[in-house]
Amino acid sequence: MKQLWGHYDDFDPQLFDGKPYNEFYTQDEIREVVRYAATKHINVIPEIEMPGHALAALASYPELACTAGPYQVATKWGVFDDVFCPTEKTFTFLQDVLTEVMGLFPGKYIHIGGDECPKVVWHKSAFCQQLMKREHLKNENQLQSYIITRIDKFVTSKGRRIIGWDEILQGGLSPNATVMSWRGINGGIQAAKQHHDVIMTPGQFCYFNFYQGDLAQEPTAFGGSLSLAKVYAYDPTPANLSPTEATYILGAQGNIWTEYIATPDQAEYMIWPRAAAMAEVVWTPLTQKNYDDFTRRLPTHFERLSHLNVNYARTFYDALPSAKPTPDGHVEVSISAGTFASDIRYTLDGSIPSEESPRYELPLLLSKSATIRVATFQNGKPLSQLAKVEKAYLVSKATGKSYTLLNAPTSGRPDRNYSLTDGTTGAIGGYEVAGVVTFKNDLNTIIDLGKLEPVESVRIGFLKYTAKNICLPKQVEISISEDGKTFKPALTARTNAAESGKRAIIRLPFDFQPVTTRYIRIIARNVGKVPEGLRYPGRTAQLGIDEIEVR
Repeated sequence: MKQLWGHYDDFDPQLFDGKPYNEFYTQDEIREVVRYAATKHINVIPEIEMPGHALAALASYPELACTAGPYQVATKWGVFDDVFCPTEKTFTFLQDVLTEVMGLFPGKYIHIGGDECPKVVWHKSAFCQQLMKREHLKNENQLQSYIITRIDKFVTSKGRRIIGWDEILQGGLSPNATVMSWRGINGGIQAAKQHHDVIMTPGQFCYFNFYQGDLAQEPTAFGGSLSLAKVYAYDPTPANLSPTEATYILGAQGNIWTEYIATPDQAEYMIWPRAAAMAEVVWTPLTQKNYDDFTRRLPTHFERLSHLNVNYARTFYDALPSAKPTPDGHVEVSISAGTFASDIRYTLDGSIPSEESPRYELPLLLSKSATIRVATFQNGKPLSQLAKVEKAYLVSKATGKSYTLLNAPTSGRPDRNYSLTDGTTGAIGGYEVAGVVTFKNDLNTIIDLGKLEPVESVRIGFLKYTAKNICLPKQVEISISEDGKTFKPALTARTNAAESGKRAIIRLPFDFQPVTTRYIRIIARNVGKVPEGLRYPGRTAQLGIDEIEVR
């Protein structure tokens, strides 16, 4: 298997590193993992995926599929339509695999997956349709339940119990199954009400492969945001369960998926200190949980992790800048930090702050564009990660000025009066985009500079994220007016809407002959359909706007 270069959506078309991946554990290596874990009082639970996430197996054993193939091992992660076909040959294969696995892992539980199983192939398969008719199964969801129930009976006959992701609820739950609720909490609630054991692991609280700090500064992660405070705030026992039903909640699990995690150091960074918060979620009675007390004790835990050479994240100590425009066209930047970060240092030239850098005491008033980098210190020693937190702010004649949108945005910052002229730049991380306003139609806006001003350039930040159908405009038209009623053209420029490559916020300059004006009308023409040569040609395109500058 080869690995994607960068994030799943970083490039259009996608790029791969060309490096083959064919690592595996020998049986002796697995035995050593199990033995060592036992010395730490850890029970290792294996997961053998079925009936979906089976493409690697089908590449080696195409006879286990519903169609002839051929199949290839996937070169990127994802959910694929090709799944196990529920023939007797498939059940024999799965039972043989599970028998070998149970011989290596002595614990009570065997995880059999059950998640993200498309039913497309089963729906088209004559064999599957005949099997459903013979077994009186109403639909393909019940066919999945039939598969899981047969595997459950086999595992139970060996004195073990199965765990499956909450999709195993589809079509009816097999008798002895324990459910892992990952798609929110509803699967756990449903299973507990049916008196099945539940492990709560909803993504919004338990996925440690999500970002934990400013997404523009963090290493590549899957997407979404999961702060330390949010992990700690989680209560794995849903409030709408009865006392009896609540006893079926066994606990919670923190997950770390490694699609974008290449090294043990990076894995440690994503896990710690969020794992410490998760430990208190499951070990501390709800009435005794106290986040302030947890954070007071956290520095001592950091000392232990440092002594063990664990690469933990220090986002807990990060100072984060935020900004707002002022009526006179400046940008006021405030910097906030946690209780332990009493000494905040900053720079305005993009350099890494040191203890000799200016100390933050009052909000900063920017009269020109600047890149602010922030770090926290205590007793002269850095607390935050020095190279991380930075933010660019743009100051121009449009900063803080009002504007009229003649086409309504579809998403972004509609609640902020100056979302396109507030001086704040957007950011991209994982699947997330912050601070960008999107339009299904053209961008059509009139900016009021408040008075006559000499103007010779407009600069617009466009989001290029073609994997999300957000393309550069095909054309930009700029016109000027002294009264806001009669506009004269200043510039019409074509752009490359079909530009491929890395996703980014691209700041395009549009220069014209110097003029004196108060009102500037900007029309950015949506390309309409995603152009050929990009990942999803023909889909409806959108425009993404970050910030508008006038100079």
